[in-house]
Amino acid sequence: AVVSTQSTGEVEVRSPLSPALGNFSKVLAIKTMAVKWRKKAIKKNDLNMAFSDSPHVPQVDACHAMYWTKRRSVPLKNYHDEARAEKDISKFLENPVVLFKVRGQQWKDIAHEMLENIRVLRPSMNLNVESAYSCLMSSAGDYTIPELVQGLVYNQESDIICEQSFVVVLGSTPAVIETHTSFAILKNSVNLGAQMSEVKMICMILSPVKSKQTKSGIEVGRTYTTLLSDLDLRRRLLDSKTPAEFAAIVKEGCTRVMDKHTELYKQEREIMHEEEAGDETKHPVKKFFSDIMPPGKLLWNDIKRRKKHYLSDFTDGLDSWRSIKKYTTSVIFLYFSLLLPVMAFGVLNSYNTKKEIETRKGILAQAFGGIIFALFAGQPLSVVQTTIPIVLFIKLVHTFSHDLFEVDFLTFYTLVGLWNGLFLVVYAF
Repeated sequence: AVVSTQSTGEVEVRSPLSPALGNFSKVLAIKTMAVKWRKKAIKKNDLNMAFSDSPHVPQVDACHAMYWTKRRSVPLKNYHDEARAEKDISKFLENPVVLFKVRGQQWKDIAHEMLENIRVLRPSMNLNVESAYSCLMSSAGDYTIPELVQGLVYNQESDIICEQSFVVVLGSTPAVIETHTSFAILKNSVNLGAQMSEVKMICMILSPVKSKQTKSGIEVGRTYTTLLSDLDLRRRLLDSKTPAEFAAIVKEGCTRVMDKHTELYKQEREIMHEEEAGDETKHPVKKFFSDIMPPGKLLWNDIKRRKKHYLSDFTDGLDSWRSIKKYTTSVIFLYFSLLLPVMAFGVLNSYNTKKEIETRKGILAQAFGGIIFALFAGQPLSVVQTTIPIVLFIKLVHTFSHDLFEVDFLTFYTLVGLWNGLFLVVYAF
Protein backbone atom coordinates (compact mmCIF):
# COMPACT_ATOMS: atom_id res chain seq x y z
CA ALA A 1 0.00 0.00 0.00
CA VAL A 2 1.21 3.51 -0.83
CA VAL A 3 0.35 6.39 1.50
CA SER A 4 1.20 9.93 0.33
CA THR A 5 1.42 12.81 2.77
CA GLN A 6 0.50 16.01 0.85
CA SER A 7 1.66 18.45 3.50
CA THR A 8 5.25 17.24 3.54
CA GLY A 9 5.55 15.47 0.24
CA GLU A 10 6.81 12.29 1.97
CA VAL A 11 5.88 8.86 0.68
CA GLU A 12 5.42 5.97 3.12
CA VAL A 13 5.44 2.38 1.76
CA ARG A 14 3.97 -0.48 3.81
CA SER A 15 4.22 -4.01 2.44
CA PRO A 16 3.68 -7.38 4.09
CA LEU A 17 6.26 -8.88 1.72
CA SER A 18 10.02 -8.97 2.06
CA PRO A 19 12.03 -5.79 2.60
CA ALA A 20 13.40 -6.06 -0.93
CA LEU A 21 9.89 -6.03 -2.40
CA GLY A 22 9.07 -3.12 -0.12
CA ASN A 23 12.00 -1.10 -1.44
CA PHE A 24 10.98 -1.88 -5.03
CA SER A 25 7.42 -0.72 -4.35
CA LYS A 26 8.76 2.47 -2.78
CA VAL A 27 10.91 3.31 -5.81
CA LEU A 28 8.06 2.51 -8.20
CA ALA A 29 5.64 4.69 -6.27
CA ILE A 30 8.04 7.65 -6.23
CA LYS A 31 8.67 7.40 -9.99
CA THR A 32 4.92 7.16 -10.68
CA MET A 33 4.23 10.29 -8.65
CA ALA A 34 7.08 12.13 -10.37
CA VAL A 35 5.69 11.29 -13.83
CA LYS A 36 2.20 12.43 -12.82
CA TRP A 37 3.57 15.64 -11.35
CA ARG A 38 5.59 16.44 -14.51
CA LYS A 39 2.57 15.81 -16.77
CA LYS A 40 0.44 18.06 -14.60
CA ALA A 41 3.06 20.82 -14.66
CA ILE A 42 3.49 20.65 -18.45
CA LYS A 43 -0.27 20.77 -18.86
CA LYS A 44 -0.27 24.06 -16.95
CA ASN A 45 2.49 25.44 -19.20
CA ASP A 46 4.72 25.99 -16.21
CA LEU A 47 8.08 25.14 -17.78
CA ASN A 48 10.09 26.10 -14.72
CA MET A 49 8.08 23.74 -12.56
CA ALA A 50 7.93 21.03 -15.20
CA PHE A 51 11.69 20.71 -15.53
CA SER A 52 12.51 21.23 -11.87
CA ASP A 53 13.61 18.32 -9.71
CA SER A 54 11.73 19.59 -6.68
CA PRO A 55 7.93 19.42 -6.32
CA HIS A 56 8.03 22.49 -4.05
CA VAL A 57 8.91 25.01 -6.78
CA PRO A 58 6.31 27.82 -6.48
CA GLN A 59 4.15 28.60 -9.46
CA VAL A 60 4.52 32.26 -10.45
CA ASP A 61 1.97 33.68 -12.85
CA ALA A 62 3.67 37.08 -13.36
CA CYS A 63 6.67 39.13 -12.25
CA HIS A 64 6.15 41.80 -9.61
CA ALA A 65 9.16 44.02 -10.41
CA MET A 66 12.24 44.23 -12.60
CA TYR A 67 15.96 44.71 -12.09
CA TRP A 68 17.69 47.26 -14.27
CA THR A 69 21.34 46.22 -14.46
CA LYS A 70 23.85 48.29 -16.41
CA ARG A 71 27.50 47.23 -16.36
CA ARG A 72 30.20 49.04 -18.30
CA SER A 73 33.95 49.32 -18.14
CA VAL A 74 35.51 52.69 -17.30
CA PRO A 75 39.23 53.52 -17.33
CA LEU A 76 41.26 54.05 -14.19
CA LYS A 77 41.80 57.69 -13.31
CA ASN A 78 45.06 59.32 -14.30
CA TYR A 79 46.15 61.36 -11.28
CA HIS A 80 48.51 63.46 -13.42
CA ASP A 81 46.05 64.45 -16.16
CA GLU A 82 42.94 64.74 -13.96
CA ALA A 83 43.68 67.19 -11.15
CA ARG A 84 40.32 66.47 -9.52
CA ALA A 85 41.62 63.14 -8.19
CA GLU A 86 44.11 64.74 -5.82
CA LYS A 87 41.47 67.25 -4.68
CA ASP A 88 39.06 64.43 -3.79
CA ILE A 89 41.73 62.69 -1.71
CA SER A 90 42.74 65.93 0.02
CA LYS A 91 39.14 66.64 0.95
CA PHE A 92 38.83 63.22 2.59
CA LEU A 93 42.11 63.66 4.48
CA GLU A 94 40.87 66.88 6.11
CA ASN A 95 38.47 64.90 8.28
CA PRO A 96 38.64 61.13 7.55
CA VAL A 97 35.60 59.08 8.49
CA VAL A 98 36.60 55.45 8.94
CA LEU A 99 34.74 52.68 10.77
CA PHE A 100 36.80 49.73 12.02
CA LYS A 101 35.91 46.11 12.87
CA VAL A 102 32.39 46.25 11.49
CA ARG A 103 30.61 43.02 12.42
CA GLY A 104 27.59 43.29 10.11
CA GLN A 105 27.08 40.42 7.65
CA GLN A 106 24.46 42.09 5.43
CA TRP A 107 24.68 45.29 3.43
CA LYS A 108 21.67 46.84 5.15
CA ASP A 109 23.34 46.56 8.57
CA ILE A 110 26.74 47.79 7.32
CA ALA A 111 25.22 50.76 5.48
CA HIS A 112 23.14 51.81 8.47
CA GLU A 113 26.17 51.62 10.78
CA MET A 114 28.30 53.68 8.36
CA LEU A 115 25.61 56.37 8.05
CA GLU A 116 25.21 56.60 11.82
CA ASN A 117 28.98 56.98 12.12
CA ILE A 118 28.89 59.86 9.62
CA ARG A 119 26.05 61.52 11.50
CA VAL A 120 27.98 61.34 14.78
CA LEU A 121 31.38 62.41 13.42
CA ARG A 122 30.03 65.06 11.04
CA PRO A 123 27.20 66.82 12.92
CA SER A 124 27.56 69.89 10.70
CA MET A 125 26.26 67.87 7.73
CA ASN A 126 22.81 67.43 9.34
CA LEU A 127 22.65 64.10 7.51
CA ASN A 128 19.20 62.61 7.04
CA VAL A 129 20.07 58.97 7.66
CA GLU A 130 16.82 57.56 6.29
CA SER A 131 17.06 59.51 3.03
CA ALA A 132 20.69 58.53 2.53
CA TYR A 133 19.89 54.92 3.48
CA SER A 134 17.17 54.67 0.83
CA CYS A 135 19.58 55.63 -1.98
CA LEU A 136 22.00 52.88 -0.93
CA MET A 137 19.40 50.10 -1.09
CA SER A 138 17.72 48.41 -4.01
CA SER A 139 14.07 49.42 -4.29
CA ALA A 140 13.12 45.74 -4.73
CA GLY A 141 13.43 45.26 -0.98
CA ASP A 142 16.22 42.66 -1.06
CA TYR A 143 18.87 44.98 0.44
CA THR A 144 21.28 44.70 -2.47
CA ILE A 145 23.66 47.47 -3.60
CA PRO A 146 22.07 49.40 -6.51
CA GLU A 147 25.21 51.17 -7.83
CA LEU A 148 28.85 50.35 -7.27
CA VAL A 149 32.35 50.37 -8.78
CA GLN A 150 34.68 47.36 -8.74
CA GLY A 151 38.19 46.79 -9.98
CA LEU A 152 38.77 44.45 -12.92
CA VAL A 153 41.74 42.14 -13.33
CA TYR A 154 42.82 40.61 -16.65
CA ASN A 155 44.65 37.30 -16.25
CA GLN A 156 46.96 35.55 -18.71
CA GLU A 157 44.04 33.72 -20.33
CA SER A 158 42.41 37.10 -21.13
CA ASP A 159 39.63 36.39 -18.65
CA ILE A 160 38.06 39.27 -16.74
CA ILE A 161 37.94 38.82 -12.95
CA CYS A 162 36.34 41.23 -10.49
CA GLU A 163 38.45 42.28 -7.51
CA GLN A 164 36.30 41.13 -4.57
CA SER A 165 38.31 42.33 -1.57
CA PHE A 166 36.89 45.86 -1.78
CA VAL A 167 33.93 47.64 -3.31
CA VAL A 168 33.10 51.32 -3.88
CA VAL A 169 29.40 52.00 -3.27
CA LEU A 170 27.78 55.03 -4.91
CA GLY A 171 24.69 56.83 -3.71
CA SER A 172 23.04 59.96 -5.06
CA THR A 173 20.81 61.62 -2.47
CA PRO A 174 19.33 65.06 -1.68
CA ALA A 175 20.48 64.52 1.93
CA VAL A 176 23.94 65.97 1.09
CA ILE A 177 24.94 69.19 -0.63
CA GLU A 178 28.50 68.06 -1.49
CA THR A 179 30.19 64.75 -2.14
CA HIS A 180 31.19 62.86 0.99
CA THR A 181 33.42 59.78 1.31
CA SER A 182 33.68 57.28 4.17
CA PHE A 183 35.30 53.87 4.68
CA ALA A 184 34.46 50.72 6.61
CA ILE A 185 36.93 47.94 7.52
CA LEU A 186 35.03 44.72 8.14
CA LYS A 187 36.02 42.31 10.90
CA ASN A 188 35.31 39.29 8.66
CA SER A 189 34.87 38.89 4.92
CA VAL A 190 31.22 39.19 3.89
CA ASN A 191 29.25 38.16 0.83
CA LEU A 192 27.41 41.16 -0.64
CA GLY A 193 26.16 39.45 -3.80
CA ALA A 194 27.41 38.24 -7.15
CA GLN A 195 31.18 38.75 -7.60
CA MET A 196 31.37 40.28 -4.11
CA SER A 197 31.82 37.18 -1.96
CA GLU A 198 34.95 38.21 -0.02
CA VAL A 199 34.55 41.91 0.70
CA LYS A 200 36.79 43.22 3.48
CA MET A 201 36.70 46.97 2.78
CA ILE A 202 33.86 49.25 1.68
CA CYS A 203 34.20 52.80 0.38
CA MET A 204 30.87 54.65 0.44
CA ILE A 205 30.44 57.83 -1.63
CA LEU A 206 27.40 60.03 -1.11
CA SER A 207 26.94 62.69 -3.78
CA PRO A 208 24.26 65.35 -4.43
CA VAL A 209 21.57 64.64 -6.98
CA LYS A 210 22.77 67.54 -9.14
CA SER A 211 26.51 68.10 -9.44
CA LYS A 212 29.19 68.75 -12.03
CA GLN A 213 30.38 65.78 -14.03
CA THR A 214 33.87 66.05 -12.51
CA LYS A 215 32.35 65.98 -9.00
CA SER A 216 29.82 63.20 -9.65
CA GLY A 217 29.81 59.94 -7.74
CA ILE A 218 31.24 57.89 -10.60
CA GLU A 219 34.22 60.26 -10.98
CA VAL A 220 34.99 60.16 -7.25
CA GLY A 221 34.50 56.40 -7.41
CA ARG A 222 37.11 56.19 -10.16
CA THR A 223 39.50 58.13 -7.93
CA TYR A 224 39.26 55.68 -5.03
CA THR A 225 39.06 52.57 -7.17
CA THR A 226 42.32 53.58 -8.84
CA LEU A 227 43.89 54.18 -5.44
CA LEU A 228 42.68 50.87 -3.96
CA SER A 229 43.82 48.88 -6.97
CA ASP A 230 47.24 48.70 -5.27
CA LEU A 231 47.32 45.37 -3.37
CA ASP A 232 50.01 46.47 -0.92
CA LEU A 233 48.05 49.63 -0.09
CA ARG A 234 44.88 47.62 0.60
CA ARG A 235 46.74 45.29 2.96
CA ARG A 236 48.16 48.21 4.92
CA LEU A 237 44.75 49.87 5.14
CA LEU A 238 43.18 46.67 6.45
CA ASP A 239 45.84 46.50 9.17
CA SER A 240 45.35 50.13 10.27
CA LYS A 241 43.81 50.79 13.70
CA THR A 242 42.91 54.48 13.79
CA PRO A 243 41.50 57.03 11.33
CA ALA A 244 44.75 59.03 11.54
CA GLU A 245 46.82 55.97 10.58
CA PHE A 246 44.34 55.17 7.80
CA ALA A 247 44.58 58.75 6.46
CA ALA A 248 48.39 58.66 6.52
CA ILE A 249 48.42 55.47 4.45
CA VAL A 250 45.92 56.96 1.97
CA LYS A 251 48.04 60.11 1.62
CA GLU A 252 51.16 58.04 1.01
CA GLY A 253 49.32 55.88 -1.55
CA CYS A 254 48.01 58.97 -3.36
CA THR A 255 51.54 60.38 -3.58
CA ARG A 256 52.82 57.09 -4.94
CA VAL A 257 50.10 56.88 -7.59
CA MET A 258 50.71 60.51 -8.57
CA ASP A 259 54.45 59.86 -8.95
CA LYS A 260 53.76 56.75 -11.01
CA HIS A 261 51.42 58.55 -13.40
CA THR A 262 53.80 61.51 -13.67
CA GLU A 263 56.64 59.15 -14.57
CA LEU A 264 54.49 57.52 -17.25
CA TYR A 265 53.68 60.95 -18.64
CA LYS A 266 57.39 61.82 -18.81
CA GLN A 267 58.15 58.55 -20.59
CA GLU A 268 55.44 59.21 -23.17
CA ARG A 269 56.82 62.71 -23.74
CA GLU A 270 60.33 61.34 -24.22
CA ILE A 271 59.07 58.84 -26.77
CA MET A 272 57.24 61.60 -28.63
CA HIS A 273 60.35 63.80 -28.64
CA GLU A 274 62.43 60.91 -29.96
CA GLU A 275 59.96 60.30 -32.76
CA GLU A 276 59.88 64.00 -33.63
CA ALA A 277 63.68 64.17 -33.57
CA GLY A 278 63.82 61.16 -35.86
CA ASP A 279 61.42 62.84 -38.27
CA GLU A 280 63.49 66.04 -38.29
CA THR A 281 66.59 64.12 -39.43
CA LYS A 282 64.80 63.05 -42.60
CA HIS A 283 65.11 65.06 -45.76
CA PRO A 284 62.07 67.39 -46.11
CA VAL A 285 61.10 65.84 -49.44
CA LYS A 286 61.36 62.29 -48.09
CA LYS A 287 59.42 63.28 -44.99
CA PHE A 288 56.67 64.81 -47.12
CA PHE A 289 56.26 61.70 -49.25
CA SER A 290 56.45 59.36 -46.25
CA ASP A 291 53.54 61.26 -44.68
CA ILE A 292 51.26 61.11 -47.71
CA MET A 293 52.23 57.78 -49.31
CA PRO A 294 50.55 55.65 -50.42
CA PRO A 295 48.04 57.93 -52.20
CA GLY A 296 44.83 58.33 -50.27
CA LYS A 297 46.46 57.51 -46.92
CA LEU A 298 45.33 60.68 -45.17
CA LEU A 299 41.80 60.51 -46.56
CA TRP A 300 41.47 56.86 -45.59
CA ASN A 301 42.71 57.62 -42.06
CA ASP A 302 40.03 60.29 -41.76
CA ILE A 303 37.35 57.83 -42.87
CA LYS A 304 38.49 55.18 -40.40
CA ARG A 305 38.60 57.73 -37.57
CA ARG A 306 35.12 59.05 -38.27
CA LYS A 307 33.44 55.78 -39.27
CA LYS A 308 32.48 54.74 -35.74
CA HIS A 309 30.86 58.15 -35.08
CA TYR A 310 28.99 58.48 -38.39
CA LEU A 311 25.55 57.25 -37.26
CA SER A 312 25.82 58.75 -33.77
CA ASP A 313 26.32 62.21 -35.30
CA PHE A 314 22.77 61.95 -36.62
CA THR A 315 21.10 60.02 -33.77
CA ASP A 316 22.58 61.75 -30.70
CA GLY A 317 20.14 64.61 -31.13
CA LEU A 318 17.13 62.29 -31.04
CA ASP A 319 17.63 60.65 -27.64
CA SER A 320 14.88 62.58 -25.85
CA TRP A 321 11.79 64.68 -26.54
CA ARG A 322 13.63 67.80 -25.39
CA SER A 323 16.44 67.12 -27.90
CA ILE A 324 13.90 66.59 -30.68
CA LYS A 325 12.34 69.97 -29.95
CA LYS A 326 15.75 71.63 -30.11
CA TYR A 327 16.43 69.77 -33.33
CA THR A 328 13.17 71.02 -34.87
CA THR A 329 13.60 74.64 -33.79
CA SER A 330 17.19 74.68 -35.10
CA VAL A 331 16.05 73.33 -38.47
CA ILE A 332 13.35 75.98 -38.75
CA PHE A 333 15.78 78.74 -37.76
CA LEU A 334 18.43 77.61 -40.26
CA TYR A 335 15.82 77.20 -43.00
CA PHE A 336 14.79 80.84 -42.90
CA SER A 337 18.33 82.05 -42.13
CA LEU A 338 19.61 80.42 -45.33
CA LEU A 339 16.54 80.98 -47.50
CA LEU A 340 16.53 84.78 -47.27
CA PRO A 341 20.17 85.29 -48.39
CA VAL A 342 19.87 82.84 -51.28
CA MET A 343 16.74 84.66 -52.49
CA ALA A 344 18.44 88.06 -52.23
CA PHE A 345 21.67 86.93 -53.90
CA GLY A 346 19.64 84.93 -56.41
CA VAL A 347 18.11 88.15 -57.69
CA LEU A 348 21.60 89.65 -57.98
CA ASN A 349 22.92 86.55 -59.80
CA SER A 350 19.95 86.69 -62.16
CA TYR A 351 20.81 90.28 -63.05
CA ASN A 352 24.56 89.58 -63.46
CA THR A 353 24.09 86.45 -65.60
CA LYS A 354 21.10 87.73 -67.59
CA LYS A 355 18.80 85.18 -65.88
CA GLU A 356 21.00 82.17 -66.68
CA ILE A 357 21.33 81.58 -62.90
CA GLU A 358 18.19 82.74 -61.16
CA THR A 359 16.71 82.48 -57.67
CA ARG A 360 15.01 79.11 -58.27
CA LYS A 361 18.23 77.51 -59.48
CA GLY A 362 20.10 78.98 -56.53
CA ILE A 363 17.63 77.47 -54.04
CA LEU A 364 17.83 74.04 -55.70
CA ALA A 365 21.62 74.15 -55.89
CA GLN A 366 21.93 75.11 -52.23
CA ALA A 367 19.46 72.38 -51.18
CA PHE A 368 21.33 69.63 -53.06
CA GLY A 369 24.69 70.97 -51.90
CA GLY A 370 23.55 71.02 -48.28
CA ILE A 371 22.31 67.40 -48.44
CA ILE A 372 25.56 66.18 -50.00
CA PHE A 373 27.67 68.07 -47.47
CA ALA A 374 25.61 66.74 -44.55
CA LEU A 375 26.05 63.14 -45.72
CA PHE A 376 29.68 63.15 -46.83
CA ALA A 377 31.42 66.14 -45.22
CA GLY A 378 32.40 64.15 -42.10
CA GLN A 379 29.76 65.65 -39.81
CA PRO A 380 26.13 66.76 -40.39
CA LEU A 381 26.55 70.33 -39.08
CA SER A 382 28.00 71.70 -42.29
CA VAL A 383 26.11 74.84 -43.34
CA VAL A 384 26.14 75.75 -47.04
CA GLN A 385 25.21 79.33 -47.80
CA THR A 386 25.49 81.74 -50.73
CA THR A 387 27.72 84.69 -49.91
CA ILE A 388 28.98 87.86 -51.60
CA PRO A 389 32.32 86.30 -52.75
CA ILE A 390 30.35 83.60 -54.59
CA VAL A 391 28.21 86.26 -56.29
CA LEU A 392 31.31 88.15 -57.42
CA PHE A 393 32.94 84.92 -58.62
CA ILE A 394 29.85 84.06 -60.71
CA LYS A 395 29.89 87.56 -62.25
CA LEU A 396 33.57 87.19 -63.20
CA VAL A 397 33.01 83.76 -64.75
CA HIS A 398 30.08 85.15 -66.76
CA THR A 399 32.18 88.07 -67.97
CA PHE A 400 35.07 85.80 -69.02
CA SER A 401 32.83 83.36 -70.83
CA HIS A 402 31.08 85.98 -72.95
CA ASP A 403 33.63 88.76 -73.39
CA LEU A 404 36.90 86.86 -73.38
CA PHE A 405 36.34 83.29 -74.54
CA GLU A 406 32.91 83.62 -76.21
CA VAL A 407 31.67 80.26 -74.91
CA ASP A 408 28.46 79.16 -73.27
CA PHE A 409 28.36 80.44 -69.69
CA LEU A 410 26.79 77.39 -68.02
CA THR A 411 29.23 75.03 -69.76
CA PHE A 412 32.19 77.18 -68.76
CA TYR A 413 30.89 77.48 -65.18
CA THR A 414 30.52 73.69 -64.94
CA LEU A 415 34.08 73.13 -66.17
CA VAL A 416 35.39 75.64 -63.63
CA GLY A 417 33.57 73.76 -60.86
CA LEU A 418 34.93 70.38 -62.01
CA TRP A 419 38.46 71.80 -62.21
CA ASN A 420 38.21 73.13 -58.65
CA GLY A 421 36.80 69.80 -57.51
CA LEU A 422 39.76 67.99 -59.07
CA PHE A 423 42.16 70.08 -57.03
CA LEU A 424 40.17 69.40 -53.85
CA VAL A 425 40.39 65.66 -54.48
CA VAL A 426 44.15 65.91 -55.04
CA TYR A 427 44.60 67.92 -51.86
CA ALA A 428 42.50 65.41 -49.89
CA PHE A 429 44.68 62.52 -51.08
